Amino acid sequence: MFDFDIILKLSLCALIPITLSGVFHILKKRTSFNDIPRIRQEIIIGVVFGLAAIVGTEFGVEIGGATANARDAAPLCAGLIFGPYAGIVSGLIGGIERFLAVIWKPGLAYSQVACSISTILAGLYAAFLRKFMFDNKRPTWALALVTGVVMETVHMTLIFITHLNEPLEAIRIVEICTIPMVLVNSISVMLSVILVSFVSFKIRNGEPRNRKISQQVQNWLLVSIVLTYLATTLFVYQLQTSTALSQANNLLEQNINDVSFEIIKNSDEDLLNESLLMKSHEIVNRYRFNNDIDLVSLMNEFEISEINVVDSTGLIIKSTNQEYVDIGFNMRSSEQSNAFMVLIDTQNTLEMVQEFGPIGYDSTTYRKYAAVKLNDTEFIQVGYDKDKYEESIEETVIKYTESRRIGSTGYYIILNKHNQDIQNNDKPISSDSALAETVESLINQNDEMSVVRKTIDKEKVFVMYKKLTDFLVIGVLSEEEAYSTRDAQLYVNSFMEVIVFAIFFFHIYFLIKKYVVNNIREVNDSLSKIIGGNLDTRVNVYTSDEFSSLSDDINSTVSTLKHYIELESQRIDNELAFAKNIQHSSLPSVFPPFPALKYFDIYATMDTAKEVGGDFYDFYMVSDHEVAFLVADVSGKGIPAALFMMTAKTLLKNMAESGKPVDVVLSDANNKLCSNNDAGMFVTCWMGILDYTNGHVTFANAGHNPPLIYRKDKGFEYIKSKSGLVLGGIDGFIYKPQELDLNPGDKIYLYTDGVTEANNIDKELYGEPRLINYLNEHKEESMEEVLKGIKVDIDKFKGEAEQFDDITMLMISYYGDSNPMIERTFKAQDSELANVTNFIIGELEKKEASMKAINQISIAIEEIFINIAHYAYIDSTGNATIGILIKDDIATIRFIDSGIPFNPLSKDNPDITLSSEERSIGGLGIYMVKKSMDSVHYEFTNDKNIFTIKKRIK
Repeated sequence: MFDFDIILKLSLCALIPITLSGVFHILKKRTSFNDIPRIRQEIIIGVVFGLAAIVGTEFGVEIGGATANARDAAPLCAGLIFGPYAGIVSGLIGGIERFLAVIWKPGLAYSQVACSISTILAGLYAAFLRKFMFDNKRPTWALALVTGVVMETVHMTLIFITHLNEPLEAIRIVEICTIPMVLVNSISVMLSVILVSFVSFKIRNGEPRNRKISQQVQNWLLVSIVLTYLATTLFVYQLQTSTALSQANNLLEQNINDVSFEIIKNSDEDLLNESLLMKSHEIVNRYRFNNDIDLVSLMNEFEISEINVVDSTGLIIKSTNQEYVDIGFNMRSSEQSNAFMVLIDTQNTLEMVQEFGPIGYDSTTYRKYAAVKLNDTEFIQVGYDKDKYEESIEETVIKYTESRRIGSTGYYIILNKHNQDIQNNDKPISSDSALAETVESLINQNDEMSVVRKTIDKEKVFVMYKKLTDFLVIGVLSEEEAYSTRDAQLYVNSFMEVIVFAIFFFHIYFLIKKYVVNNIREVNDSLSKIIGGNLDTRVNVYTSDEFSSLSDDINSTVSTLKHYIELESQRIDNELAFAKNIQHSSLPSVFPPFPALKYFDIYATMDTAKEVGGDFYDFYMVSDHEVAFLVADVSGKGIPAALFMMTAKTLLKNMAESGKPVDVVLSDANNKLCSNNDAGMFVTCWMGILDYTNGHVTFANAGHNPPLIYRKDKGFEYIKSKSGLVLGGIDGFIYKPQELDLNPGDKIYLYTDGVTEANNIDKELYGEPRLINYLNEHKEESMEEVLKGIKVDIDKFKGEAEQFDDITMLMISYYGDSNPMIERTFKAQDSELANVTNFIIGELEKKEASMKAINQISIAIEEIFINIAHYAYIDSTGNATIGILIKDDIATIRFIDSGIPFNPLSKDNPDITLSSEERSIGGLGIYMVKKSMDSVHYEFTNDKNIFTIKKRIK
């Protein structure tokens, strides 16, 4: 039915939406096209697919006067794969263009309305399915195929609906277009979904995806509907075929009987007599007009055998047979001819017809005669011989049957008793040997009035015959016409079944989705939250008894579980709090840690992500002039990391305090940690040993991030050094020692990756650039202020994001001995005030301090020292150590005593607006100190009160 060019053209049109689907899917997944707002994306896609629908219209293929195309595939692909708006826009563009296309393509007018509506409906249909049935996901290839079939079925149905006034033509168009258009459009949609799914599979690196229960319901429901449709369609086909055969049999039988009746009736004597009389009257009229007319010419003209003119005596006075005239044949001489004399003998008899039989003149000759009275004395007689008689009968049969048809295209074959065809509706078949064989086999092999299948003129037909006395009547009806009603009803029934089953499918699916799938999904969502740790979640699905029971059971189980978890959690929290205290107590937490050593200072912090962590810092004296300091990070989190941390900390400290070099410490610790390390844990560590007499640092790095060093002329920068393997990684690894020198004022900042790898809710890292910027911006602040400030900055950066890792920091400042604080110890007694004052003023005068600064400092010394003498040692006497450091014109004076803890700064400032009588006693002296000094600071460390004042002296 279709040649190669037609198939190729339809296939090329069908490839357009397939190609566009793949291209746009890749654009959405791998280019900035996906950054465009979703609705705008869909509109752009819809316009492009609308143009593809236009191409489908313009390049439609004409088949048997109808046009097949792949137009509906474009809006279906756009809506199903890319979204509702894409489908709607594409359908509107394609539908409007199809409606207007008749202007330049008048041949498309027949299906203008049906095709335009169908294309618009295709976009709406795809949009509806995408949003409400497929949950804004593309369908499976099977559902895509069915979607295309249903849409084209609706398309064909619309052709029926819009041409109810000419159903046969509508059926013809539908028969031509249904198969190619259903196949082209549905396969195009299916292949588009397959292509996009294949590309998505590749993009996901082949990761399989589990099917949802809704998809399984769709698939199995679809299988059930398709099987039901096939079964019902097969049943209807068989029923309609049987009905069509029965109707063809009845139609042939009825028509053959009707024609047989007409043949019998019309070949009756009365009809033949009437025909003969009509010819007789015509001859009489002609003879009256011209008595000299040639009777032979009249005989030939009217195709009869004989004409006689008889006078009142019975003599034939004129005849086409001159012998009658010559011998003076008298009609009264024989019984057969005398019968006509009644026309002369009686006035009322004007015409007469005689039965076919032997004539009186010659008994061997048979004729049929009719006579019409010419006047009172003459009549004219005409006659048929045998051949003319039979020919007349056949002409009469032809006359009465030539306008008859069997159905619309069926016809009759009427054979005379010589098996010569006399009527077949102008079909010249007498010379058709194949037909002759068909007729012969029909008569010889089949019963009369039984329908059989035959092939006549290469056309499959139903044939039935009936025998009459002188004739054989054969009825012929083409199978195409016989089955036309069946085919029409089958198309209509099939289309309606597809539509009804589609509606049934959607209705059943929506019911299942609403009352089962959605409820299961809601239960699963609640369970996911519960499994995720939100035990306050309740399952509230009470749409049916079953789901109500399930919800109550889950809620009851969760409540019980929550109770036991709370009990267990409380026990664990208590144990973890205890473990946290143990862990933190194992770390040095008194700062400054070595107040008597003025060459350096250390400050460190640790903030665990969980109750206990794997990070740790440590520092300790390893000789009388060396201090070890380190920061380490154990792999993992929680209790296991904390236990491994304690082991590593103890190993490192024991080996360092034994006097081993730092590289040997790490090597030996690594060997110890590797043994019996079945858990495969490890530690990163940066460890240094400072000789505070000269600022020389030896260090080694076991896979830890490098620290930063601060130098006055450069600010903070990373220490560039080689890193070794992590501790606990490979037994026998040898670490390399490295060195650097610190100048007075230099600092080293160590940290774990919890600092730089802290992230916010957008998964951005705090990062090394942000860290070094902060350190340089706050380089003048104290170590405590810097480390605490970094933690505050990290918290501000991460916002609501959870702390992912432990945050541990350590900073060591090297002061050296170039300008040490000068200290003297005095008895904490009033009598020592002068000595204290002279000591401080003497150091100030050496630095050429201003008199104003000296006076203000003297007043502050008196207030602070007298307070120590009076209140530090209530029931005993003690000492007070006074120290002074003058640097950069800033005098730092420190008062240290071992008396009872007392912070003079905690007292509220006095109201100096009141008179001395109205003010409460105390507080004025320390208030004057705070006002006159640049800064004051108090801390109680190592059972000592430390009060520090600072004042610019110039």
